[in-house]
Amino acid sequence: MIAISSKAGTRLANAKFALDEHEAHVLNGTHDPNLEEIIREYESAADAVANELIANRHHTAEGD
Repeated sequence: MIAISSKAGTRLANAKFALDEHEAHVLNGTHDPNLEEIIREYESAADAVANELIANRHHTAEGD
């Protein structure tokens, strides 16, 4: 099992939720001027999780 910190996980979950909410609005024809910031936060949160996993050497682990 691979674990990440609550802070990193919560940040990523919040960013993904915001992105999903934005996509739902865009699909309904509503443009959100904050799209770029939403995407930047999602990418940054994903990078933080990945960096944490790398720091804990999970990138060298094998298995599922």
